[in-house]
Amino acid sequence: LVPRAAAVLPEGFRIAVDIQDSSASPTLSIAHTLEWSSRGRDAVVGAGTSFVTGPVALAASISNMPVVTYAATSSALSDKAVYPVLSRTTPSDAPLAEKVLQVAKAFGWSRVGVIYLDDAFGRSFLTD
Repeated sequence: LVPRAAAVLPEGFRIAVDIQDSSASPTLSIAHTLEWSSRGRDAVVGAGTSFVTGPVALAASISNMPVVTYAATSSALSDKAVYPVLSRTTPSDAPLAEKVLQVAKAFGWSRVGVIYLDDAFGRSFLTD
């Protein structure tokens, strides 16, 4: 049982949780997802990065298993045609990118540096 779950779950309701370390590895996370699917798990919660969440959501879609991410923010993950089983509890990078531009404008900055992960998900922040 998840610690503190009793405070939010209806009386008598219990939830079993399998916890696996992704090691920030899409391959390992896909393996966990496929294993959970074969064992009849209802959903996946995670992963903590867009880099891992994208592949996990693709693997989970094979069995139509929902994925809820608490931290993946890439707007590339918003495409329901590609990631139909994915939901988020945090907004995508699109509103953040807009706010960064507003801050730059407010301070009169015309040249800034951006540090990001150079992958499809990191690049989506630059295009938002």
